[in-house]
Amino acid sequence: MQILWATSLLFTKASILLFYMRIFDVSVTWVRAVSRLATVAITLWCLSVILCGFLLCRPFAFNWDQTIPGGRCGNQILSYILTGSFNIVTDVIVLCLPMPMVWRLQMPLPNKIAVTVIFAIGFW
Repeated sequence: MQILWATSLLFTKASILLFYMRIFDVSVTWVRAVSRLATVAITLWCLSVILCGFLLCRPFAFNWDQTIPGGRCGNQILSYILTGSFNIVTDVIVLCLPMPMVWRLQMPLPNKIAVTVIFAIGFW
């Protein structure tokens, strides 16, 4: 399950970041740079979660069968805390990335708030 979770998050966040790169194509170069950097970081995070899922317990079958003699696992709680923390950090980066451009738009304040709420819906 952990592998599917990480992979689905990778593709979801990467698609949002690619969307940002497409929207802010030429006008805002720092958004493109941050989006690329975040995509690389999220991809590396996904690979580390997959590797951790495969390598944390030895032998591999000990993940689901705790009765195997001589089997052992690393610190799974620490692994979950670290992967969850990095996931939250990347969520915040992905959600906050377009906000400076939204607030620079020439539109009334209620419209800016509405657009911000639309972007922030993904946070809930």
